[in-house]
Amino acid sequence: MKRLVYIFLALASYALSAFANESEYTYTVAGTPASLFDSEWDASFSANDMVLQEDGTYQLRKTGVNLVFGVPIMYRVVQNHTWNVSYPNSNAELKIDCSGEYDVTFIFNPSNNAVDAIADLKEAITIVPSIALAGEMNNWSSTDYF
Repeated sequence: MKRLVYIFLALASYALSAFANESEYTYTVAGTPASLFDSEWDASFSANDMVLQEDGTYQLRKTGVNLVFGVPIMYRVVQNHTWNVSYPNSNAELKIDCSGEYDVTFIFNPSNNAVDAIADLKEAITIVPSIALAGEMNNWSSTDYF
C-alpha cells in the first residue's frame, strides 16, 4: 500500500511540476490586421499575451473588434516574445463570413501545440465603397448636362 501511495504522489508531483514549468513560458499572439492585434506581427507586444487557463491551455480574448470580410486575418502564437519558437509552423488563418464587430478568442494548447481562433459576431456592418474623382474635369459644371 505504501508503494502505491508513493507512486501516486510521484505521479502527482510530476504532473504538477510539468504544469508549473509550462507557466514559466509566455505565449503571445502576433498577426494581422492591426484592427485586431493593434501592432502587426509584433512578438514582443505584451498586450497580446495569452492567459493560462485551468485546463492548461492559453487564451487571448479581444472584444469589440471591427473586422472586414475579405481582409486576411493571419496569426501565430510565439513563445517568450520571440520568433525562435512559434506555432503553427506556417501562419494560421481565421475566416469570417461578413464584416462586423466581433469578439475573438485565440486558444493555444501547449501539450500538442494546437492553435485555434473563434470569432463571435456581435453586429454585422455594411461597408459602402467610396469613389473619388480627381483632376480638372475639363470645365464641367453641375448645370450643363449636354
